Amino acid sequence: MLPVPQHCGNNSEISISTILPVGRERRSTRLLLSIPVIISGKRPQDGFMFEATADTLVVNKHGALIRTTVNISPGTKVNLAVLPRKQSVRGQVVWITSESGEMKIGVELEPPANLWGVMFPLADWEL
Repeated sequence: MLPVPQHCGNNSEISISTILPVGRERRSTRLLLSIPVIISGKRPQDGFMFEATADTLVVNKHGALIRTTVNISPGTKVNLAVLPRKQSVRGQVVWITSESGEMKIGVELEPPANLWGVMFPLADWEL
């Protein structure tokens, strides 16, 4: 059995749904976590500057799946600010899908980090 992740700090807005096992095709364990973030950047195709609140759906040491209403294309460099922790990191959009006006984007963190405040002893999350 895997240990339950915990978040640092008081009054956390993070909710933990489940822990997913490490797959051979993944670099680190994925967790289903809803974490409020602010995503910002500049779209390369038209120079449009954006900033929007969003929520993570899945996180790991290397990135996140994020739900947003902002239309972002793969390759876009973004800044992710995790609201409960007041920390931010750069990333790059590597995957997108759109359903009913809602974008789901895969963001790879640059560099990999435990931006999410998850504290548990999984070896594949060690920096």
